[in-house]
Amino acid sequence: SVLDGYRDRTFLPGITSGEVANIWARGLTSIDLLTANEKLRFWWILLNEFLHMQHVVKLRELKMIEPVDYDAWISYTASVVKTPGAAALWPMTKSVITPTVSAAIDTHLARNPNQPSFIELNPLFVAAANERGVVGA
Repeated sequence: SVLDGYRDRTFLPGITSGEVANIWARGLTSIDLLTANEKLRFWWILLNEFLHMQHVVKLRELKMIEPVDYDAWISYTASVVKTPGAAALWPMTKSVITPTVSAAIDTHLARNPNQPSFIELNPLFVAAANERGVVGA
């Protein structure tokens, strides 16, 4: 399952590599803050998040995850999509993930139009904060 090793694939690179944290923060803020190579890396980070959500959706269908946990994951994933950088890539990204997952995210956003973005929820990931050395220092 993609849930196995999620921490190692997602959190450890951000914790151990200022470069990854920096790309994530700048990418969430605006893809225009990234070089062409960094845009590719940012897209792969996003894809990893959406593939993780795919497995969360499957666990929900199999009743192997509590509703409160599903709600937390869909809210987090939707908050990422609401960031300027991820929103810019969402049309192309959702074309390569399962329709079930893209529909779950889009439905959540339609039902929750005031869903804050990830950078609103965690302003440490706004690129301006990153440039001051708050993220990935």
